[in-house]
Amino acid sequence: MKPRFAAVAFATIAAFTNTVGCDDVTPLEYVAPPRDAALADRVDPSEVAACRDCATAPGSICRPAFDACQAQDSRCAQLLDCLTESNCWRQLNQNNFGDPPPCAVSCLSAASVSSINEIGVPATQFYVCIVDPARCNDACFGNPGTAGDQ
Repeated sequence: MKPRFAAVAFATIAAFTNTVGCDDVTPLEYVAPPRDAALADRVDPSEVAACRDCATAPGSICRPAFDACQAQDSRCAQLLDCLTESNCWRQLNQNNFGDPPPCAVSCLSAASVSSINEIGVPATQFYVCIVDPARCNDACFGNPGTAGDQ
């Protein structure tokens, strides 16, 4: 009886150790979630107007940062106007600039910007202005206090 018990115990331990090994902790490559390219980006004229009035219109609260960006890089106005007029600010995820929505890709391309890193420094103060809950966050992102983190 004891040899049979030992054989069963050994077989159980052998089977367990073959199924339980070290975990593979190799980082996985990020794969962006699929987007339906057939769906048009939603543009609400009243949302665009609210953001424009706060952020890019002459005399607006963020206009000094907009002008400073344009003074540093001649592509700024085209890019920032495009992001505003296409209502793209509402679609941006501030935690993942590596996966911009299609509207942002179109705006970057139209402004001849191949990477957000190219224009990041000049555009920083403008971005800080529009994500500020006390300034344009609600008008441009539509979610007070979240700054586009949807």
